[in-house]
Amino acid sequence: MPPSVFKVCLTGGPCSGKTTACAQLTHLLKAAGYRVLTCPEIATILINGGCIFSQHAARPKNGLRPLDLEANVIVLQRAMEEAFDRIAAHAGRPCIILYDRGILDVKAYMHDSEWAPLCSAVSLKEEHIMGRYDVVFHLVTAAKGAEGFYTNANNTARLESVEEARRLDDSTMQAWAPYAERRLLIDNSSDMQGKIRRIADHVMMRLQKASL
Repeated sequence: MPPSVFKVCLTGGPCSGKTTACAQLTHLLKAAGYRVLTCPEIATILINGGCIFSQHAARPKNGLRPLDLEANVIVLQRAMEEAFDRIAAHAGRPCIILYDRGILDVKAYMHDSEWAPLCSAVSLKEEHIMGRYDVVFHLVTAAKGAEGFYTNANNTARLESVEEARRLDDSTMQAWAPYAERRLLIDNSSDMQGKIRRIADHVMMRLQKASL
C-alpha cells in the first residue's frame, strides 16, 4: 500500500457512534484537503437486505446458520476492503479510508471455540488482519455511561438491548485485545461531538507525523 493511503478502522459496541463518526470525519478530513473513502458496515448491509442473524436459532428461516452468515460477513468485508484499497492507491493525492467496523468485529459475535474453524473455512489468518489498518478506534457504546442516548430507532439493523449492547462492547474489546498497540479507546466522558473531535485530533496528528 502506498504511503499516501492511511487506513482508519472504527469499531465498538452497538450505538457507539461509529456511523455518525464516519460521516463527520469524512467532512472534516475533506475540508483539510484529503480524499476520503468510507467502507460501510457489511453486517448492516446484509441485515437490511433481508439476511437473518440469530444467536438463538440453529438454522434461521433463510436456511443459513449464524456461523454461515458470519463467514459471509468476513468474505464480503475482505473483498470490500481490498476494493477500497485499490481505489485509494490510485486517488492521485493523500487518501484516507474509514472502515465502519473491521474484520475482527466478527469474533465478538461468536464463541472463542468457533473463531479458529471459521478463519480456516475462509482462509483467514488473524495475525494478518492488523496489517490492514493503521489505527483502530474503539468507540464505547452509549449503553456504558450514556444510557439516555442508547436507542435502536436510528438503525433498523440494531436490535440489542442495553445489557446486550454492553456485553457486545466487552466482546469487541476482547476481540481486538491482542492489538492494543494500534487501538485507542474513545469512551463516553464527552458528548458525541467530543468523541469525534478526539478521533479527528488523533488522525490529524498521525497524518502530520506521516507527512501526508
